[in-house]
Amino acid sequence: MITPAMLRRGIIPQTHTTTDGVTAAQAHTALAELLTVGFIADPQELQQLSLEELVNLITQAGTTIGANRTWQPMFPGFPEQVATMPDIELFLTQIYHYLTYGRWRPDIEKTFERTKLAHTDWTQNFRRLTLVELTP
Repeated sequence: MITPAMLRRGIIPQTHTTTDGVTAAQAHTALAELLTVGFIADPQELQQLSLEELVNLITQAGTTIGANRTWQPMFPGFPEQVATMPDIELFLTQIYHYLTYGRWRPDIEKTFERTKLAHTDWTQNFRRLTLVELTP
């Protein structure tokens, strides 16, 4: 079983004992999926995994980066919105939000223009994964 903790450390555990791996096409498709969530691995190592392990790897990689969640910021206009709020309002808003276990969110009275993120090279800063054979 692949866990997010293993992926954060760059480990792909290989637990099956058969020599049946996935095809080269399946391994390259999996590599493309991993690239979209910020991981990279050797396609030849991916070919040594079973199909079930490969599907689990892709699922856990997405879970590791939070792709399975819908994120809603508490302050959508951050940092401008927070910088213009009085300190006591900011403090009380945060306390009330935490006391309601995140169910309450402040009302947004005005819209904020967010700056666009800078373009980054998608070939940089990947987390490299390495196949590690687990033996009982």
